[in-house]
Amino acid sequence: MPEELKPYKEKERHTCPFYGFFAANGMMMDQHGNQCALVIDSYRPCQMEKEGEQPDWNGCPFKEEKSSGELEILIDRIQVFPQEFCPPGEKEWGGITLREWSEHILKTK
Repeated sequence: MPEELKPYKEKERHTCPFYGFFAANGMMMDQHGNQCALVIDSYRPCQMEKEGEQPDWNGCPFKEEKSSGELEILIDRIQVFPQEFCPPGEKEWGGITLREWSEHILKTK
């Protein structure tokens, strides 16, 4: 990544790159609530939040399962569309990669 990505506006997030997103067709769309994008093409709330814990990638019960080679292969192919990174006034936007999003969300806390 040539330069550090910076959001256009601040938005409070949990320390999990998958929390609050819906995943389908190689994209993760911002849903602004309790949803886990680790489940593809289906809705599932965050297991940690359901159990009264703060969502956190390092404590996620699915991290080991999902951190396998499959996720590493897809990390530069999945486009993420976090609302705070959308350029103001843009109607179409290409998003950022899951790698860029993960680096941003995990280092901000």
